[in-house]
Amino acid sequence: MTADSITELFGRLSARAGLSRNVTPRMLRRAAGSNLADAGGGQDEIAAMLDHARLSSAEPYLTAAPDRLRNAVDAVPSPRELAPGSDASDAELAAFLWSLIDSGFLDGAGWNAERRVLDPPIGHPTLGRRRCPVAGCISPVKGLKLCSTCATRLRKSLLSYEEFVQIPRTAPYLHLPVGDCRVGGCERPWTDSGGRPVCRTHWWQLQKYGGSLEEFLADPAAKGLPSLGDCAALACNRRAVSAGDTRLCHPHEKRLWALREEPDFDEEAWLRTAPSTGFAAKVSFRGLPELVVAQLLFGLQHRCHRGACTEIGNFRALIDRTIRPSGAQRLEDVPDPAANSDALNSAPTWTASRR
Repeated sequence: MTADSITELFGRLSARAGLSRNVTPRMLRRAAGSNLADAGGGQDEIAAMLDHARLSSAEPYLTAAPDRLRNAVDAVPSPRELAPGSDASDAELAAFLWSLIDSGFLDGAGWNAERRVLDPPIGHPTLGRRRCPVAGCISPVKGLKLCSTCATRLRKSLLSYEEFVQIPRTAPYLHLPVGDCRVGGCERPWTDSGGRPVCRTHWWQLQKYGGSLEEFLADPAAKGLPSLGDCAALACNRRAVSAGDTRLCHPHEKRLWALREEPDFDEEAWLRTAPSTGFAAKVSFRGLPELVVAQLLFGLQHRCHRGACTEIGNFRALIDRTIRPSGAQRLEDVPDPAANSDALNSAPTWTASRR
């Protein structure tokens, strides 16, 4: 009997049985190979039974049966099974959440694990702000067509918007980040970028020296000084400028001087809860419990993956005005920002992140 005769016979039998399609010998051959694979047969055994010249010819018969595929899926533990139980410690919960946070998300959002600071780049699809369109300006736009500085310059220029944006801005930043003292080898921050680009100690020495800044910097007696370390305010990402008992950055030092005049001021508690003083859209997580950090970043990742935009200024205010002062060890213990008048502007971000 020829192959065509067998195919014709199978066609007549299929029609007699009332099947919607004809069964062919090739379909039976494939079923035999698949059944052998489902029974645990190897690729070499399938090739031998079907008289294949090459092992690769048996690959099409290795299609997984639905029940085997279902068993394979069921064998994968779900996140609920992997999640710590209700009696898990904060450290276990934090470790579990960190395992769910994608490193690609952290890199794209500008997360600095060493400094514990989030600095989303301008143009980030859900966290970043738009760059000011003025030529040479790299400040972010906030609720305007231009950054605040360029908007002020536009009003004073008497130019049209189209003309103004074509004029390059000479100072690209609204605020310059703190730089290093210009004395060679000095690890302390400068007093300011203009007339006093040296640290506080070297500025005092310069006043006593009596000469120009250039002469002072060229004097071999001007020696670099070691860093004073980070600001003592836990949230702060700046370097300390004062060498007293409490080493603080300039903004926190000025604030502390004013607060010390108030009765019953608790300096130790203030150092733990004082807000950060970072530049631009930087959000400091320094000083927060590890579980709170993990919860915040996991929630932010979830919002970003859903395409929900988060105003980073509100997110920063939520941390500095509500979460940090509460001293909570986990977000469940943080009071509703609506109960804190200073944090009302943060309520929309909080509501979205609690969902």
